[in-house]
Amino acid sequence: MSSEQAIPAELQQYIDQAVSKLPVNSSWSFIQGFLLGQLTIVVLILAFIKFMLLEKATKQQKRRLPIQTPINSKTASVSPASTILSKTLYDPKYHLPESTDWLNVLLAQAIYLYREEAKTDNRLIRFVDELLNDGVKPDFMGPIEVTRLDIGEEYPILSNARIRPTETMSRVRVEVDCDFSDQITLGVNTQILINWPKPRIAALPISLVLSIAKFAATITLEIVVHDQNLKTCLKSHI
Repeated sequence: MSSEQAIPAELQQYIDQAVSKLPVNSSWSFIQGFLLGQLTIVVLILAFIKFMLLEKATKQQKRRLPIQTPINSKTASVSPASTILSKTLYDPKYHLPESTDWLNVLLAQAIYLYREEAKTDNRLIRFVDELLNDGVKPDFMGPIEVTRLDIGEEYPILSNARIRPTETMSRVRVEVDCDFSDQITLGVNTQILINWPKPRIAALPISLVLSIAKFAATITLEIVVHDQNLKTCLKSHI
């Protein structure tokens, strides 16, 4: 019985030694294999992203650039004013100034109707009187009374209409010469108030008559676009 018990003890010791060695090596090899497998998967994913997705995007950009660059260079070299003038067949160098006789007739009819309407019940005088007194006036000026108003009998004459590009060549403008020879008269009565040492302690009456006999100018019309609010307005200069 002692010999039979010794043999199993030796076998048990051998088995224990073998078993104690096996888990350490197998666990280490398992960890190495797991890390190597994960690293391989990460490398494959990065390689797929780099060579499949990024290269397709760069190829598409390279294909688009040759198509877009000639258009951008062409549009950048040609100004908007030159494009508009060329497509409307208008050459400022050789195009003579145009007559505006038809516009003068329409403008004369509108002024005639306005003058006839203003003569009834002194409507124009009352309108100018309210306009001068409703505005903000300085403290030293008294009420303004319109005593005379003559808007004449002649009509303005517009001539020599021409198209000119602006200084920046970004827009075009219309230039028209205006000539108006007539007698326009405005007479008013008012007072200069003396407010020291007390308010309105004295008043100096003033009577004025203003007359315009001739008016000549060049009217400039230009369409201006505001980038901030994206609004378009008509800009005029005299």
